[in-house]
Amino acid sequence: MNENEPKPSGHGHREHDRSAHTGPARPDAALPVDDPRAVAKRRREAEEKLEQHQKEAKEEAREAEHNAGREHRPE
Repeated sequence: MNENEPKPSGHGHREHDRSAHTGPARPDAALPVDDPRAVAKRRREAEEKLEQHQKEAKEEAREAEHNAGREHRPE
């Protein structure tokens, strides 16, 4: 048999490939801690949390300023 011909089983040379690759990861599966995607995800989540906290702090400051202005102003 010529080495360029396909195997009779119909499978290529990777039929018994024992590589560590097990296929695509599930979207909801946890990634290793040092995986670049996990690092990027944690960074993105931290940035979103910081932005939300800053928005809430600004809103609270506006409300406090508004309420403080009402207390000192005669009606």
